[in-house]
Amino acid sequence: MNLGMAGSLIVCAWLAACAVHDLRSRTVPAWLTLPGLFIALLLNEAQGELALVAFVALVFVLSDLPLFLRGLVCLLLLALFVLALLTSADPVAAELSMLAVLSIWLSWKFNLLGGADAQVLAALILFCGPAILVPVALMNAIQGLAGMLMKRKTIPAMLSILTGACVFFAVQTLF
Repeated sequence: MNLGMAGSLIVCAWLAACAVHDLRSRTVPAWLTLPGLFIALLLNEAQGELALVAFVALVFVLSDLPLFLRGLVCLLLLALFVLALLTSADPVAAELSMLAVLSIWLSWKFNLLGGADAQVLAALILFCGPAILVPVALMNAIQGLAGMLMKRKTIPAMLSILTGACVFFAVQTLF
C-alpha cells in the first residue's frame, strides 16, 4: 500500500508520539497504539485484503483464547494463509506480511518485544508491507550498538521503529 506523502507524514507523527511516550515513561498505552492498527486493518479491508486482515486480527486474539480454542484458531490461520494465495492482489506480499506479523506476535509472546512495539510493527506492515522491517531492523541494530557503547541496559524500541520508518518513507520519496 502506498501511503503517499501525507500518509507517510501522518504515520511518522503517530510514531513520534509513541516514541515520546516510550522515552518518557517506558510504556506506550493502547489508546495510542491501537488506533493505528485499526486504521491499517480498515485500509487493507477496503482494498480487499480480507484474508490478511482476518489473519492479523486472529493472531492478536489468539493469546486471549482458552487453550482448547487455540488449535482451532491455528487451523483458521493456516486456511487464511492459503486463502491469501488465491484472493490477494499481491499474494507474495500478503504471505510475507502474514509471516512477519506471526513472527512479531511470537516475539511478543516470548517476551522479546513489548506489546506496544508488536502492535505498531503490525500496523506498519499493514500500511507499507513487510519491506518496512528492513530499515526498522537496521535502526534497531544501530540503537542496540549505541546502547552498548553508552552502557545502557535498554533503550525504548519505539525510537528505532520511528527512525526506521522515517528512513523507509524518505527512501520511497527520493526513489
